[in-house]
Amino acid sequence: MPFFRKPEPSPGDRPRLTINGVRQTLPEATGRFPRRFRLFIECERRLAGDPLAQPNALGCPVGDGHGLEGLVAKLNPLFEREESLIRWVALRGALAEISIRILDNETAVRSPNDLEAAMGLEWAPDGQGASRADISGAWHGRLTAEQRESALGIASSVLIRAEDYRRLESKSIQDVIADHSYWMSRPIALDCIAWSAIALLRLEVAQQVVSQVPEPDALVAPGWYTEPLFAKSERYWDGSDWSSRCRVQDGRQFQETTVPLA
Repeated sequence: MPFFRKPEPSPGDRPRLTINGVRQTLPEATGRFPRRFRLFIECERRLAGDPLAQPNALGCPVGDGHGLEGLVAKLNPLFEREESLIRWVALRGALAEISIRILDNETAVRSPNDLEAAMGLEWAPDGQGASRADISGAWHGRLTAEQRESALGIASSVLIRAEDYRRLESKSIQDVIADHSYWMSRPIALDCIAWSAIALLRLEVAQQVVSQVPEPDALVAPGWYTEPLFAKSERYWDGSDWSSRCRVQDGRQFQETTVPLA
């Protein structure tokens, strides 16, 4: 029996490779781009070559039965060993980028009208003197009722939450999880990530950011890594997913606490 146990490794003990196996030039660390944001940008990278992201796809609705499944299939491998981050990449990655780049008057680089046109959406009379969101009339005869409903449903899931993102931004992890107006199932979260990435690529907004954000670190062995949501502490990755164990350094000691991700 050994007289001492080797301490669990911290990120600095590991080879610095990215999730794609290339040399990491700017590893994840306190105060740097957090992992959940890097993962969303990586989603944009992986969808950049998809036909639905190209200029000739502008105005094409995206939903189940009309391209969404294929997009999600390309992103699934990214989350095989960190499923607990899927919702957070959607909420604090995809929705944040839609809010900041499109919906916020102070920071937007494209308009909501641009987004609607790019994703095949429009406002239509609801028969009661008001308007409602709908699929572009040009696509009504080209999609089934189920496809139209799906495309409108995923667009609404993104835009309703993104419009209220500033309220989400100020909430703690625990408060976000408890707020059912934001929290979503993992499949819907993946749909939101894929839809948002395609929207930002079509608007040529993603391309302005992708080159500035490093790839996520590779997760090698179980141990302590930079906390993936805010990069202000460390969180334990157990080899199959992120755990609820977090720690911060207090002098030469670490203070451990529990902060669930779901």
